[in-house]
This record gives sequence, structure tokens and C-alpha cells, in this order.
Amino acid sequence: MYFKPLRLLLQEASKAELEATNPLDKIYALLNLATDLDNLGIEVYYTVSATRLYAKVARTIYNQGDLALLAYCGDIAPGLPSWIPNFSGERGYIPIREHCEYAQTGTSAFDASLGKDAIVAPEGDNPRVLRLHGVMVDTITYVDVMRAKVGRDEVTPNIKKHMIQWLRRACGTFDSVECEAYPTAEVRKEAAWKTLILDHFRFGRRPMRADLEAEKGYNALLNDQEDISEPEVARLADMYFSQMLDITNGTKPFRTSKGYFRLGRWNVVEGDDIVVFLGCEVPLVLRKEQSGYKLIGKASVHGIMYGKFFTHAQHLTSLDLC
Repeated sequence: MYFKPLRLLLQEASKAELEATNPLDKIYALLNLATDLDNLGIEVYYTVSATRLYAKVARTIYNQGDLALLAYCGDIAPGLPSWIPNFSGERGYIPIREHCEYAQTGTSAFDASLGKDAIVAPEGDNPRVLRLHGVMVDTITYVDVMRAKVGRDEVTPNIKKHMIQWLRRACGTFDSVECEAYPTAEVRKEAAWKTLILDHFRFGRRPMRADLEAEKGYNALLNDQEDISEPEVARLADMYFSQMLDITNGTKPFRTSKGYFRLGRWNVVEGDDIVVFLGCEVPLVLRKEQSGYKLIGKASVHGIMYGKFFTHAQHLTSLDLC
């Protein structure tokens, strides 16, 4: 049988085409498979609204110190606060954390908060607000054009040419700008090519941290070396292109005031903030609202995906997600 904690079941269900038409069954159909059911306190009531059920599920999991579901937010449904995943929304969405996930445990290869435990405030007077503690990293000051949504099976020679042009534009825009985050041209170039494949390069079944082979593939693509004579370099270029295509689909490159080079969802805009919450594996994009912050989505940020901001004491702040 397929028994796992509810959070893992929800993650895997987000990539599937479930036949349930009742939005409540997007949760209830998984409960009997959840190994942590006794600890969740979730009972089956078909008189409850989907909004209330989704909120209870999300908050219950967050209260256990598990913030992984925040990476699935951003697909906002009417009536839902931004910190609640739309469990009945579009299927097939794969967040950044899962491109480099260890499937058996459901954990990500990233650790932006350096293993710090989540601090989740108790539910207050407003159940639509989730208060978390974290570090404000920076503010977005420049957003580039979104990469067109093109899958591997849709790539033609002409489309590939346009994708390489987008790649060249995105990297050229960022690695030419001096900044605090990446002080040398070499470091800026590394930030660009690593960000576009999440600093991982897939050899065999599991992606590993990107190294010289990935850089060779990147260089071959940008130099239009499609007819290169070395088969190994051509293979690396194809591998880099394929992985870049998967990871950047529908994303926007953007830069922060300190110069951090990042990838974010289609809806990021200048003025959005980047935060790393305690207990969260990836940075998140937030937008200031009158009642708090709206969660826009996750982001890949070269240089802070492995806990840089927590290697020294940091000023923590509490933020209300609404």
C-alpha cells in the first residue's frame, strides 16, 4: 500500500490528475493513506467549506514545524489566503524544491534556513493570518522578461534558437552589472549559469551539485557550438539545455538591490521582497499588503540556497502572511 505522511501525499497529488470532482475529496481521499492521521486531528465533514478544510490542513502541518507546503503556494484561489496551497488547483505544478528533491523522504536538496526550526505563532484572532519568523534578505529592483512556456516535446530548431537567445540575454543582463552580492565578473557568471539549473546537474537518476561539466555545457550553448566536434561537449550542452528548459519554464530572472540573481514565478514584480523563514528550505517572494504580506511564490537565489544568511547571527523578524 501507498502509506506516507499527509504532506508527502499532498505533494505527489499536486503532480497528478485526480478524478475527484468535490474539492473536499482532494484531502479526504488521502486521509486513509496518511501515516500521521492520528496526529492531525482532521475528520471528514462534508458540511465544511473547502476554504476552511484547506486552511486547517495547511496550518496543522505548519504547526508541526514543516513548512514545505509554502513552496506550493502562489496559485491563489478566490477566498484563500496566500499561505494555503490551492489543493484543487492546476495539476502538474512542480516547484523549485522538487527539481532537486530526495523522493524517498520528500526533502529538498536546499536548506536556505540552515536547519533552523520553524517558529509558527499560535492562531490569533484572524485565522486568515499565518505569522512566521525569518530574515528579510533583499528587495527586487529589476525583473527581466518571462521565459516562454515550452516543454521538451515542443522544441524545434527555431524554438531552441530563441531559447538560447533568452538564455544569453538573461545571463548577459546580470553578469555585466557590478554588485555587492557577486563582486567579480567570474562570480557573476557562475551565479547566472548555476541559477538557471538550480545549481544541480543531472547525471543518472539523481541531480548532483553543478560543476565543470555543467559549465562546459553552458559555454557551448552560449557560443553557438551546436556543431562542435567533441561528442562529450555536445552531450553536455544538450543536457544543460534540457535541464534549463525544465527549470526555467514560465519563470522570470530578476535582480535585487544587492545584485542577487534569482529565478521567480511569472508574477514577481519590482518592489517585492525576498525572505527566508526559519524551517523553510527555499527563499520566498512576498508582497507588502495593508494587512501583512502576500506570498507570491518561491525563488531560486544563488548564494543563499544553503543557509548563507544563517551562518552568523541574524536579526529575525516576524511577518504576517495573509
